[in-house]
Amino acid sequence: MSGAQEQGNIKDYNVILLTIDALRADHLGCYGYKRNTSPNIDKFAANGVLFENTVAQIPKTGPSVSSIMTSQYMQSAGVYRNGEKLSRKKKTIAERLFDRSYFTAAFLTNANLIYGSGHEQGFVLFNNYHTAPAEKVLEGAVDWLEGNRFKKFFLWIHLLDPHGPYTPPKKYRSMFVDDPFYNGTKTAATEYKTGSGNNSEYILGAIPKYQLINGINKVDYYIAQYDSEIFYMDEALRSLFETIENLGLQKNSIIIIGADHGESMGEHDYYFEHGMFVYQGNVNIPLIIKYPGGPQGKRIPQIVQNIDIVPTLLDVLGINEREKWWKKIFSRQDRIEGKSLMPLIKGETREENFAVSETPYEYDDHKSVMVQKGSWKFIMNSDKTDELYNLAEDPDEKNNQAEKHPELVKELRGHIRGIPKAAKRKGPEENIQFGEKEKEELKALGYLQ
Repeated sequence: MSGAQEQGNIKDYNVILLTIDALRADHLGCYGYKRNTSPNIDKFAANGVLFENTVAQIPKTGPSVSSIMTSQYMQSAGVYRNGEKLSRKKKTIAERLFDRSYFTAAFLTNANLIYGSGHEQGFVLFNNYHTAPAEKVLEGAVDWLEGNRFKKFFLWIHLLDPHGPYTPPKKYRSMFVDDPFYNGTKTAATEYKTGSGNNSEYILGAIPKYQLINGINKVDYYIAQYDSEIFYMDEALRSLFETIENLGLQKNSIIIIGADHGESMGEHDYYFEHGMFVYQGNVNIPLIIKYPGGPQGKRIPQIVQNIDIVPTLLDVLGINEREKWWKKIFSRQDRIEGKSLMPLIKGETREENFAVSETPYEYDDHKSVMVQKGSWKFIMNSDKTDELYNLAEDPDEKNNQAEKHPELVKELRGHIRGIPKAAKRKGPEENIQFGEKEKEELKALGYLQ
């Protein structure tokens, strides 16, 4: 159907979910970035609701996307690292909407999201373009939209750009090099130290091998390439936004732009990677929502989480699965752990105002869990060290105040203990079966050594 129909309180809006790989919020213009990297996303944000402080639950694609699609923390979703399969016992947003007669389609990249990863469940059409650039993926999505505009649909698009290696098309590669914000003096090592590929002493302090471009060691050169990747991706998005407008789909569609995680630009000696830490560069990501009749140009400063996306969608649609009489017998498989963002959008207060993120189980000597409440961010590390930062005064997380505020540390640690957790870290029910092609792609993306 081309127009949204209401049945009681249920609204038959289409849903378009766009997730962007490795996109940190502070490199977009609408989040205050100094470079003009994202004019099309900025325009979209000006007509929707922008959340200024959104936290990714895990800074790795497989676990993070599993949390987004199920609205569950990692310990409940059960995907602890890349390569683990999302259980078929879990209920994704695609399945929830398919059960309500939505035509479901996915146009994705990243080998961690291939058919067989568990993310295909609930989709009638599931396409993975592997490492294809944004332009190619969006071409397929736009063609599909034009042929299915009269259906009630859920469309999920996941773009790999700007995930490393930072190799935008040639015409974009020099656009930010030597601009007024370019500083070519800072350098980083180009070879890792001897050690395990999953050990922090091996990883920290050097540019990852898969990221190296002609042996260049200038940090700002890689930041410029990352920004060029964002600009290219943003320019490719123009075709999607124009198609939505030309087909009139903005009148009856909820559109969400988000990211699975961010990317470190050298903060804390961690260069052009993600996953090992829960510092801001890795977990602070964009979230912009636009829906029929919704506010335009609204900015919400409160802390929100990626697991809030699904309950917000359901709330806008008028689907309140939380309040069904059988919710009390929901297993861990079905329950929604995020909270709707609609109260914040409407200017109301929300009961919970904290966010939790944790690193995946991929590193031999490091595991971190963090909770953010207001401007305070607490990190609990596996080596029994604590970190506490006041982001309002110290956005770069350089001044650890844990020893100065023991009572606050105790309070925030309580939030970590209070989130749903598995009694014991269990292995996955099943690993993703990667073919040789996927393994080579994962190596190129830095996932495999």
